[in-house]
Amino acid sequence: IGIRPMGLEDEYDLALELKLLADQMRVFYIYSMIERDGKIYFISSNPEPHETSIDNYNPTFLIEYSDAPASLHESFKDDAVKFSEYRDHWGSFRSVFVPIKTSNDQTYVIGVDVKIEHIIAASRKGALVALIGSLIMVLLITPLIISYLRTIRRHHREQLISAQTHQISGLPSKRFLESELNRNEENKLVLINVENFRAITNVIGIAGADSLVLKIAYHLQQAVTREQTGFGVYHLDDDQFALYCNEPVSKDYLEQLAEAVFRGLSQLQLKHENNPMPLLVRMGIVFNQPNSFVLASMAISHARSTNKSSIVYDSSLNLPSYFKDYIRTLNHLTDAIYSDRVAIYYHPIFDAKSLEIVKYEALARIVDPDGNVICWPSQFMPVAYQSRLCNKVTCVVLDQVISDLGHTDSLVSINLSVKDLFDQKTRDY
Repeated sequence: IGIRPMGLEDEYDLALELKLLADQMRVFYIYSMIERDGKIYFISSNPEPHETSIDNYNPTFLIEYSDAPASLHESFKDDAVKFSEYRDHWGSFRSVFVPIKTSNDQTYVIGVDVKIEHIIAASRKGALVALIGSLIMVLLITPLIISYLRTIRRHHREQLISAQTHQISGLPSKRFLESELNRNEENKLVLINVENFRAITNVIGIAGADSLVLKIAYHLQQAVTREQTGFGVYHLDDDQFALYCNEPVSKDYLEQLAEAVFRGLSQLQLKHENNPMPLLVRMGIVFNQPNSFVLASMAISHARSTNKSSIVYDSSLNLPSYFKDYIRTLNHLTDAIYSDRVAIYYHPIFDAKSLEIVKYEALARIVDPDGNVICWPSQFMPVAYQSRLCNKVTCVVLDQVISDLGHTDSLVSINLSVKDLFDQKTRDY
C-alpha cells in the first residue's frame, strides 16, 4: 500500500513507547491506522501484555483490521473525531478515533481503547475522564507517529533508489534495465563487457577499481550525449555495462554508436607504474529481438570464441550447437525462476550405524508445468554462472527450503559454490 516497515527492532521500540503511554493513561490500546481501498491497516500499536520481549512480539505493521467498527471507517471518511463502543475479535471496547493529516495530505487515525469490563469495574465518570485524557495524550504523541511514518517513507525511498542504481557509478542497475526490457518490445541493446576488468583491478586495487568504473561510466554517458541518442547507460555488474533504447532508430545507427563507444573505451588511458593497461572490450548487440539480454550475452560469448570485438545478433547467425543449447537451457532457467518452477527434492542422509535419517540434502531441479523434471543441475548451473543468475537460483532455493522445513527441527544442507560465498548479494540475502 505504498509504505514499508523499517524492521522488527524499530517497530518493537515504537511499540514499547506506546506501551509506556498506555500505562500512564491507564488505557488498554494506543494505535495508529491507515486506509487503502476501503480496508484499514495498522501502522503501530502497543504490544499485548504477553508480548514481553521482541522474541514473542507479533508485528502489527500493515496487518489488516478486518473487523474494524463502522465508526472507525467514518472517522476516515468524515475526517472527524469519533467515539464508539463496539466488539471485535480482541474484545469489547469503548474507543476514541482521532484523524490526523501529514504534510503530504495523507490521513492517519489514532485510536485509544478502554476495555468495557474495566469501565464497568470503574465508575462511568472515571472512564469518561480517562477517554478525555487519552484524547489529550493522543494529540501529544501525534508528532511521534508522524515522525515515525516519515522515517519509514524516507527509508523506503532510499532502499528503492539503492536497488535501482549502482553504488559506485550511480547509473541505473541491472534490475532497472530488466524492468525496461520486460516492459517494452522494440528493444535496442548494446551489452558491454570489460573482459580484463578483474585482472586490471587486481593490480590497481579497490580505489583504482572505483576510479576505473567512474571513467567508463563517464565515457559512456558522454558518448550517448555527444551522439544525441535516446539511449540510456546502465551499470549491470562491476565489469558489465549496457546501452539501451526503445525508440525508433535504425540498425545501422545502432552499430555506428556501438563502434564509437568501442573506440572510445579502447583509447582510455590507464597506466600502472608507467605501464599502459588497455581495456579489452567485447560487445553484444541486439536489435528488436525478444529475450534481448540473453541474446546479447550469447553474442558476446560468440565474439569471445571467435576473437571478435563485437557481434550483432541475427536470427541467421550461425551459432555453434552448444550456444543453441545454452539459449534453450537459459530460457528454461529464466522461466523457472520467475514461474516458481525450481523444485526442491530432499535427499535423506542416513547414519551408517543407526540407519536413521540425520539430515537432508536440498537438490534443485527445473520442472515443467506438470511437475516433470526437464533440466538437471549439471545442465542449468553452468548456465546460471555464465548468465549471472546464480544468485537468483541460490535465493530461490533458500526461500523454498525455509518455507518447506523452516518450522521443523530437520537439518538441511544446501550446496553452495565458492562463487556463492564470495558473492556480496548472496551473503546479504
